Amino acid sequence: MKNLEKTLKSVSENPKHIFKLTVQGIMVGIFAGLMVCMYRFLLAGSEGILRGYLSIIHGNVLYIILFFIALAIMGILIEWLTKWEVDSAGSGIPQVYAEVKGHMEANWAKVLFSKIAAGVLTALGGLSLGPEGPSVQMLFYYPMNM
Repeated sequence: MKNLEKTLKSVSENPKHIFKLTVQGIMVGIFAGLMVCMYRFLLAGSEGILRGYLSIIHGNVLYIILFFIALAIMGILIEWLTKWEVDSAGSGIPQVYAEVKGHMEANWAKVLFSKIAAGVLTALGGLSLGPEGPSVQMLFYYPMNM
C-alpha cells in the first residue's frame, strides 16, 4: 500500500513519470509471463516424467516400494518448503487478497522459488495440481517488489 501511495504521489507531481511506469509495467508483464510459462512447462514435464516412471514400476514390487519411499521423501521436502516460506502454501489467491489490502507483505523470491519447487514435486508425486492459483500468486508477487 505504501508503494501505491508513493507512486500516485509521484505521478501527480510529475506527469512524465507515467511513461516510466508504462515501461516498467511492460517489463513486469513480460517477466511475470515468463515465470508462469516456465512453471506450467515444468508441471507438464513433471507429469510426463510421472507417466514414464509409472509405466516402468507397473507390476514390480521392489519398484513400487521404492516409489512409495520416494513419495515420502517428496512429501517431506514439500512440507519443508511450505514451512520455509509459509506464504507459499495453498493456492496463493488468499495471500494475494491480503497483500492487495495491505494486511501482509511476503518475500517474493522465496514465494516464487517455493511455489515452483513444491508444484513440480507435487506433480512428480502424481497429485492433482491446478496451476491457476499459484500462477496468480506468481504474477502478483514476482513483479511487485522488483
